[in-house]
Amino acid sequence: MKKLQLPILAALSFLIPGLVMLAVLYRMGFYPFGETSLLIMDMDGQYVRFYEYLRQLVIGDGPAVGNLFFSWAKTFGSNFTGLFAYYLSSPLSALMLLFDDAQAGVFWLTLLKISLCGLSSLFYFRYTHGCKGPAALLFTTSYALMSYNVVYAMCLMWLDGAIWLPVVLLGTEKILRGGRPYLLIAAAAMALMSNYYTGYMVCLFGVLYALYRYFSAPRPERAIRVPRALGLFSASYAAALGLALWLLLPTFLDMQSGKIGYTGYVPDQTANFPLPMYALSFLRGTYTSITNSGVPALYCGLLTGALCLAYAFAPRVKARAKLLTGAFFLLLLGSFYFLEADMAWHIFQYPNWFPYRYAFVFQFLAVSVACAGWQATAGRWKRKKMPLMMAMALLPLVCFDLYGNARALLTGLDSQFHYQPARVHAAFQAETGPLIDVIHASDSGFYRIEKTYARSLNDALGMGHKGITHYSSMFHSDVLTVTRGLGMAQSYFWNGYVGSTPVTDALFSVKYVLSKTELPYTPRWERGGVTVYENPYVLPPAFMTDAALDVPLGADCFAAQNALLRALGGTDVFQPVETGALDGLTYRFTVENDRPVYAYFPGSRASLSVNGTPVTARYYPTDNNNAAYLGRFAPGAEVAVSFDGAAPERGAYVYTLDMDALAEVTARLREGGLTGVTHTASGLSGEVRAERDGFLFVSVPYDRSWTVKVDGRKATPEPALDAFMAVPVNRGDHHVRLSFRPRGLAAGAAVSLIVLAGLGWTRVNCV
Repeated sequence: MKKLQLPILAALSFLIPGLVMLAVLYRMGFYPFGETSLLIMDMDGQYVRFYEYLRQLVIGDGPAVGNLFFSWAKTFGSNFTGLFAYYLSSPLSALMLLFDDAQAGVFWLTLLKISLCGLSSLFYFRYTHGCKGPAALLFTTSYALMSYNVVYAMCLMWLDGAIWLPVVLLGTEKILRGGRPYLLIAAAAMALMSNYYTGYMVCLFGVLYALYRYFSAPRPERAIRVPRALGLFSASYAAALGLALWLLLPTFLDMQSGKIGYTGYVPDQTANFPLPMYALSFLRGTYTSITNSGVPALYCGLLTGALCLAYAFAPRVKARAKLLTGAFFLLLLGSFYFLEADMAWHIFQYPNWFPYRYAFVFQFLAVSVACAGWQATAGRWKRKKMPLMMAMALLPLVCFDLYGNARALLTGLDSQFHYQPARVHAAFQAETGPLIDVIHASDSGFYRIEKTYARSLNDALGMGHKGITHYSSMFHSDVLTVTRGLGMAQSYFWNGYVGSTPVTDALFSVKYVLSKTELPYTPRWERGGVTVYENPYVLPPAFMTDAALDVPLGADCFAAQNALLRALGGTDVFQPVETGALDGLTYRFTVENDRPVYAYFPGSRASLSVNGTPVTARYYPTDNNNAAYLGRFAPGAEVAVSFDGAAPERGAYVYTLDMDALAEVTARLREGGLTGVTHTASGLSGEVRAERDGFLFVSVPYDRSWTVKVDGRKATPEPALDAFMAVPVNRGDHHVRLSFRPRGLAAGAAVSLIVLAGLGWTRVNCV
């Protein structure tokens, strides 16, 4: 029977938290049992689309839109390494491959990760505290259903840190007791590779934990002395970093294009919240907010709190251990409270919402101390079999307690940000997906597809087509600057397509646009109120220019587009409309011809209506500030543009677009364009005829990871517009090939292989 005890406990440690959470989701009507999905906030706008992209890469049958290191569907076609390492690199993401419906996949993946927290913690509690039998289930359940896992279940990539933390600490315990370091190395490496962000937090806590456990343990339990302990732990974490370097190094280099060096908002204050609010962190079922105004949700069960107090007063626990434990708690509590310490846990950046992302380490410490308190208290009654009976009696109460806490937290999230109905995502897929398929079936060339409406800013990734719009923490700051300067929607880390004009559509190879409103293009297909327009002015992804583009971008996006066309050897195509007048919340002007009319109102966050008809599509109503197509009007017509909120703050720019002039400019540029274009998941090639020495402008973000060859010889691209690529090309006919391999991948992989080989050698030869 003893041989079966561990497998049974392991199964129960896995199943009980999952079943409790399943009961919560069932009772609240979450999909697939009800009508509400688990899509909320960034899970709705980002992560579900990334999971759909991952599934397409493995089992999709559409055109090649990328791989794990590059994607044509992300920001004009850009490095995907950092996004993969942050959001998708967990081995558990493979579960999503089993589901046609990503919403169902998110549901079951959430349950799986919470259940695995219970399983991984079991082995720690048994080894470190000697907690065996049903009593261990009290603590595995408390840890798996802690408030952190409930609140941040929407950020599934962070839950991997909570899964690997107990294993890292188990490896730490083995070293402290004279064992080998291999478990610590493997677990720390997996934590870093599953999600480098929470992996950093796990490793930082692991270092602090090793110091805490070493100096709080009785001297007979210290199997190694300080110098050897320092050497082993330093070597272990260095080896873990080396094993993960194949992914971490190219990720670090990818982040240099935006995330690293980005200076976001940092409040000018010492504390994150008023001290009296701290009490709310420990109250059952108390949701404050996941904005920066909230306090950390630290509740992990009434029993955990009671046993932490029991530990503090247990006679069998040495005073030094109690003092160091209290100091450790104070260190973590101070980290939540003081801004500078809090930022250190977040890799020295202030989090934009979703604060205290490392709170799981505090809750693990609390449950671990509670387990130690149980062992110190229950040891008195071992002969009477009281611990067994008490554990069996307490387990249902623990489950009920954490069930109620989870329901309350999810209800709070829903009240503030609203979980999306499952039908919304499904309806969008059914509305848009078939039209994307029709385009791909009819046109096998290189082109980008965009929309004037959206489900999220990552629809291109989720639906498998080349696109412009994107939102994630892995952004390209120079691209954001350019798109904003050209009048396209841009805010914070995201860049949007809304605000694009026929000029930017032509330059950026947007051949097909899906829209629910009229556009000045040729309609090709229509389905369910959505029309696919084909852009007759579209240019290939690369074309010749006389010089690397360096065009200043000012407040007037139409003037910037004219300047860009002039730099390309063309002429102005936007003509300003005579100044209009602002009458309250209405801007009035008169048009002289029937050309398409575009307008830009800098600083205006309001939706627009033209002569009473809404015209602007919007992604986020508080963030959009972009150019807008107002329509065509009869010569001499008066146009009234109404704002639903505030009037323009920084002037008005209204222009008509000369389509004939645009057709002439694009025809000339097309003559020097790339022909015979072929593309792969991370490459592009074709033929170009250069009438004179110049540059081949490539509408792909500049990245040193690109290798460019002209007639088989390497060429060094230059930044164009500070964001895209310009390849020097001499006069004549040339074959151009571009291929993408993330910088640092080869070097990182070499180091990882060397470390792996070294660990294998020591494992075999060092007995």
